[in-house]
Parts: sequence; C-alpha cells; structure tokens
Amino acid sequence: MPAHRLHKHCTYGNCGNPHKGRGFCNKHYARFFRYGDPGIVKKRQDNDPIEYKLVKNVTVDKSGCWIWLGTINSQGYPSVWSNGPKAAHREMYCLIRGDIPDGMVLDHLCRVRHCVNPKHLEPVTNKENILRGNSFSAKNAKKTHCKRGHEYTKDNTKTVTKTITYRLCKACCCEDRKYVPET
Repeated sequence: MPAHRLHKHCTYGNCGNPHKGRGFCNKHYARFFRYGDPGIVKKRQDNDPIEYKLVKNVTVDKSGCWIWLGTINSQGYPSVWSNGPKAAHREMYCLIRGDIPDGMVLDHLCRVRHCVNPKHLEPVTNKENILRGNSFSAKNAKKTHCKRGHEYTKDNTKTVTKTITYRLCKACCCEDRKYVPET
C-alpha cells in the first residue's frame, strides 16, 4: 500500500479508524452511502411487541377484510417479523381467537390471501383447504361427470394413484378400448 494511505484515518468526528473511502472508515462510509450522512444511526424497530406490529399494519376495507399493509411473502401471504418471520394471519388468529389445532391450517373464507381478519379465517385440514380453493385439483374434484357426460359413481369410477391420484371413467375406457378396467 502506498505510504500516503497508511496514515489516513476517518475524518468523521474523533473516530480514528482506518480510512476506507471518501475520508471515512467502513462504518461511517456505509452510513454515508446508505443515508447520505455518516452520522445517522438507524436502529431496527424489532423491539415492538408483536401485538403492536399486527395492529399498526392493518386497514379495513369495505368488505370487512383486514388488509395487511406490511410485508407480503412470495406466495402472497402476510408476514411479520418477531424473532424470525411469522405468518401474520396465523399470529392474528392466535392473538384474538386462540391456538390453531394441531394438524390444521387456516382457510381464508374471503379468498383474500393478505386478509388477517380472524372472522374470515377457519382452521381446516390441508386437504379441505386445497379442495375449497380454485386450484386445478380442486376444480377436478368438484366435477360430477366426465368429459363425455358419464356420471362419476362408485360403479363407474376407477381411482388411479401414481404420482398423483386421479379418476377414470370406466364407461369411457371401455368405449375407447384403450384401457379395460378391472372388475
């Protein structure tokens, strides 16, 4: 290192730490770069109780949903930080209505993922939650007839499980002669 750089120190106050850039040490340079002023110290606001964080990040819309104004995770669900990331709708439900039973998930009855209103949340099994939704599997589970109009009954339906479980219409299989189901 050149001799003229060996003796440079931070120019902010009486810091005295070695110089990094623009006359500041690492700490003061980072503050200058982030906030435009090497003297600004911003502390994380993680000391607030979770109850306060839940209430301050909510607004009520005309349908009665408590819309989460805070962080939304990649799946569209509300997230709050309290010793690690937590699902805000689950935390709000536990705060107001009590614990969620083991093995249960919360179903948004209003179908708004970022709603944290405990009245719009119901504990159900994961399977029930999926079947209530608008996913591909939920839409297929709601079908009562095959694409050719045959009704899915106990006698006319074969259930096949490979990587996924699906239904086959025995009448269609026999008509196509591609697959003869077991009797």
